[in-house]
Amino acid sequence: MSRAILAFVLSISFALSISLAFSSSAMAIAPIEKQSDQTALYREILDRLATRHYRGQDLNDELSLRYLNSYVDMLDPMKSYFLESDIEEFNQWQTELDDLARRGDVSPGFVMYNRLRDRMLAQITANITLLESDVAFDYTVDEAIVLDGEERQWLQSAKDQRDYWRKRVKDSMIRLLLNDKEPAKARELLIKRFTNQITQMEQRDSQDVFQIYVNALASLYDPHTAYFSPRGTENFQINMSLSLEGIGAELRTEDEYTKVARVIPGGPADMQGILKAQDRIISVGQGDEELVDVIGWRIDDVVHLIRGAKDSIVRLELIEGG
Repeated sequence: MSRAILAFVLSISFALSISLAFSSSAMAIAPIEKQSDQTALYREILDRLATRHYRGQDLNDELSLRYLNSYVDMLDPMKSYFLESDIEEFNQWQTELDDLARRGDVSPGFVMYNRLRDRMLAQITANITLLESDVAFDYTVDEAIVLDGEERQWLQSAKDQRDYWRKRVKDSMIRLLLNDKEPAKARELLIKRFTNQITQMEQRDSQDVFQIYVNALASLYDPHTAYFSPRGTENFQINMSLSLEGIGAELRTEDEYTKVARVIPGGPADMQGILKAQDRIISVGQGDEELVDVIGWRIDDVVHLIRGAKDSIVRLELIEGG
């Protein structure tokens, strides 16, 4: 995969769909807790999906299984953090999420999210420790790593996880070295990226978890149905007022990357013809400002950095999709 830096003239609204809009098209931190008002809100969303969505679905055990799989995939799409034992534990809800949804019970969503957060923070801390040590990566060893989550199995053990992440960190080092980074600077940049991921994860709150859990259900109705958190609503209102503009692409989060899901026809990115679906954005710069590394950032923070006044310039550094 190669990198590219693109510049766009911002001329249309950035498309980020996080609304309840129906369309036919080892760091010890306190767990995130559900909020009391989320029970009623969850039941209301469920009722709207059941009574107002054009695509009716039975809330049954089959939907419950798909709901579970959808949520787990949203949390860990590259199968980087959860262990097979975690997935086996989560399978207790294979036929229960439909019944719990009727009661407005979002507890499983928080249990699974907190497990992800614990696994993620512990592993990222280990990655930083590795990079800060004097361990030398052996670039002469012939070894491979599969990054596509759809082609990988869940990690079987903590040992498998350590080995996988050693290769991931080594792969990131190689990419930076091939782009003319000095070894010390490459380590420094990776440490910064991982530190940013920790910061971003620590900033997640109950609304964020609730939004992901609800959207895992909403996505089963169609890919354009989603729930807005209060923060997402603010982004949506900015988009609709056209007070700030974007590149004309739909983005989503995949592991620590902001990934291009779709280039919008007629937008700046489409007219330029370089940005493609599956590309991953690794840094963003407005005008002549220095590029800011955004690996590990929240997607709404990346969107905020990309936005700018009409006819201004934004530059993106990418890892091209495979």
